[in-house]
Amino acid sequence: MQNLEKDGLGKVKTVDTTTVFYKCLPCNIVETSLVNYRVSVEEYRAQFTERADRKHLSKDLFNKLLDRAPNKRDLQTVYAIISEEE
Repeated sequence: MQNLEKDGLGKVKTVDTTTVFYKCLPCNIVETSLVNYRVSVEEYRAQFTERADRKHLSKDLFNKLLDRAPNKRDLQTVYAIISEEE
């Protein structure tokens, strides 16, 4: 995660006792940052909004992490990533 952060692909944050990597928004990705990972900008965009499996990331944890995301407003308005309802 630290290497991804160093390469400008996001931010590492600790939320409570969970260390999280918040991915860089696709609109802010510099294509050369992805070269070392053999990922195209198009692939990155396609995967960006994929929801982690619920057995790995519960609804409650998802909502908590979203609430503390560095780009919460853009996640909601540009990418339609919003809190999950019960």
